[in-house]
Amino acid sequence: MSAPNGMLYGGDEIGALVFDPGHHTLRVGYAQEDTPKADIPAVIGVGPASHIPESEEKVPDGNVT
Repeated sequence: MSAPNGMLYGGDEIGALVFDPGHHTLRVGYAQEDTPKADIPAVIGVGPASHIPESEEKVPDGNVT
């Protein structure tokens, strides 16, 4: 039994997406390509809080990067 013309799968037709979460950026692209398609800054912000319960106050743990 043969596949219809143009319907063969050789493995190279499907590109896997790659997500590379880094310390400063999130890089997104296709596998087996040299450079990512997108380089997104990894920015995290905290909005102002009117009241922080004492149970949720920050405790320094010495983990500074």
